Amino acid sequence: MKKINNIEVSICISVYNTEKLLKRCLESVVNQTLEKKEIILVNNGSTDSSLEIMLEYKEQYPDMIKVYSQEDKGLAQGRQTGINYAQGKYIIFLDADDYVNLDAYEKMYNSAMKYDVDIVECQTIREGSIIKSNYTGVYDTSEILRDYFINKEIPSMLWMRLFKRKLFLDKRVLPNIYVNNEDIFALPCLLYKAKNIFYLQEQLHHYTTDNEESVMYEIKNKLSDETKMIQNRIKILHVIDHISEYIGKDNLNKKYKKEFMTHTARIILVFCLSDFKSLSIKDKIELACKETKIDKKDLNKYYKNFTHYNKMIQNLIRLIGFKNTLFMYKYLKKIISLIKV
Repeated sequence: MKKINNIEVSICISVYNTEKLLKRCLESVVNQTLEKKEIILVNNGSTDSSLEIMLEYKEQYPDMIKVYSQEDKGLAQGRQTGINYAQGKYIIFLDADDYVNLDAYEKMYNSAMKYDVDIVECQTIREGSIIKSNYTGVYDTSEILRDYFINKEIPSMLWMRLFKRKLFLDKRVLPNIYVNNEDIFALPCLLYKAKNIFYLQEQLHHYTTDNEESVMYEIKNKLSDETKMIQNRIKILHVIDHISEYIGKDNLNKKYKKEFMTHTARIILVFCLSDFKSLSIKDKIELACKETKIDKKDLNKYYKNFTHYNKMIQNLIRLIGFKNTLFMYKYLKKIISLIKV
């Protein structure tokens, strides 16, 4: 195989115990119609045969594939290692249990070239449903960031998008902590730094939900102990500080003050609605305020103009306040569960 010069796209894949699905993922990237690409595989502390599979593919494609190993540092650090070694003009991420159409990256790269944009977004399919943003064509990313802060429906997943590598170079967009919800930390920062984005209205990515080793699968199916789940949710609260430090408080206040307040309110609400048996509603509110550095006295103002997909929650907050809504929601859930029985 001839050596690849002038790499255009670096495909970064962080791998943790995905031996059952890894070959499908790698077959989809080594056979991409895009020619000037490199594949950076980061073995993120796997204890199964994932590393052996990666080395097997490296031996087969020595000029295309690079393999790096590190202890398990979480998905955010796995992605960061990929960024550190990337040489392409563009970077794209892929989870090791997912896969893409064989022409996916050529179409995304060609779109970036045609429209001269910093980011290209495609669509993905999950359990038969298409996941996408409701935009078409080229947009200013400042407009998308504003919409992201107020609109829960914009997907945050990094692997839906092709990014110019320069967006990652000056400041870290990924948090320097062990966390697997890295998308919600990184995407707002990338939207802030970028100038424009093109929405490619085509499903090119396949999202897998059947990896039993996946951290998100474990949490979703409540296989983790509650302490681990609480620690994971607390880390998500740190996204507020991360975005604020990256963009700058002054810039947020000038350009996105109301929108960022809505985003903060949503993050806190999601945490406080979590069904943790070992935490009271009071405990959850205090934890959320502590981790986001928000005074409890100021909490209700964050929900003054708050919109939520659950209209009952939205209306209750406006009528009886945040804390009372949490109590009401908790008991309504109990009543509904009793009726179903």
